[in-house]
Amino acid sequence: DIDIDIDIDIDIDIDIDYAASDAVSGKMTGAEIVGACREAAMMAIRESLEKSSGGEGAGATSPKVTQDHLLTSLLNVKPLLSDESLELEYSRFQDETRAKW
Repeated sequence: DIDIDIDIDIDIDIDIDYAASDAVSGKMTGAEIVGACREAAMMAIRESLEKSSGGEGAGATSPKVTQDHLLTSLLNVKPLLSDESLELEYSRFQDETRAKW
């Protein structure tokens, strides 16, 4: 196994409330959000490598995840849950909860 440790900065101007809104990530599972965050980090790493190999700076720059990276990766996720499946699971949960009480 190869273990690579890369320090990645996160832009403090990322609007977490917008990224967490229903319009962006409302129907995503936790695993889908984690995957999107990892993809955003990979986008930042690729961008950093391209800049360092393209002569845009002296040496490698530290990757930095930006709002654009995060939103692009979140908006590319196709949630596994649909409105119908959410409604079905919620109804099933309600029925099970009522039966216990």
